[in-house]
Amino acid sequence: RYAIYLASHDRHAEAVPVLKAVAETGSTRLDRAFGYGDWGWLSGEQDGIDTGLRLTQRAMAVEPDNVNAQLNLGGLFAYKSLPEQSVRENQKALTLLASNKLGMYSGREGIAFKGFAQTSIDEQLGDFRDAAQIATKGVQAGTSYSPDTSAELANIEADEHDLAAARSIPVIV
Repeated sequence: RYAIYLASHDRHAEAVPVLKAVAETGSTRLDRAFGYGDWGWLSGEQDGIDTGLRLTQRAMAVEPDNVNAQLNLGGLFAYKSLPEQSVRENQKALTLLASNKLGMYSGREGIAFKGFAQTSIDEQLGDFRDAAQIATKGVQAGTSYSPDTSAELANIEADEHDLAAARSIPVIV
């Protein structure tokens, strides 16, 4: 939690070693899974997509049921402009979310992350309308991820070239 606090306050350089330690020495399988997933993503933001991809693939090798890392793989491949691989990885994430073997996401968070994965798939396939509908539900769900989903919804509307709709999305902070 401390690492996420640091990252959310733009203190990435401080958060990365904490996440690395949790990933490598966390007391539970779940702690290590979250540590690896977040370490990979944050390292990707800080040190580049290839670093994030390498760490996230390592996270999946260490813990194949790591939903967090699997979702991150989909996002990283999208950032590398590899849409087919992004779709495959997000489809795998949907399967992991359905089984939720580690109990990483349940209830509203589980629903939100299923929406993230499906929205990402839809965007890569050019189905912006479906992506927007799913993202709208995510914003309305009121999870802790609603601000991120609100920003993503504006991006989806812009990708669909509906700039009026994009500008009408309320920014949640």
